[in-house]
Amino acid sequence: MNSASLADMNSRIAAQANKKQIAGGRKSVAGRGVGELSRFRPNLLVGGPSIHAYAEDAWQELQIGTQRFFTAGKDNS
Repeated sequence: MNSASLADMNSRIAAQANKKQIAGGRKSVAGRGVGELSRFRPNLLVGGPSIHAYAEDAWQELQIGTQRFFTAGKDNS
């Protein structure tokens, strides 16, 4: 997962939570992302200025130093 994907996921979760809580007459929970790294830990978090949200979905390989890693495909379960 890349950091842009995590940020997008947090904004979507917060928006959904706010809609539900506003409809129920409760306070907003904006800023409390369920995907915070302290609560959600991906196996690998990649960041950088040129990486867009969900770019990792199209990656077939990733190189870290001299090590190359290959994807096993998507899990569409």
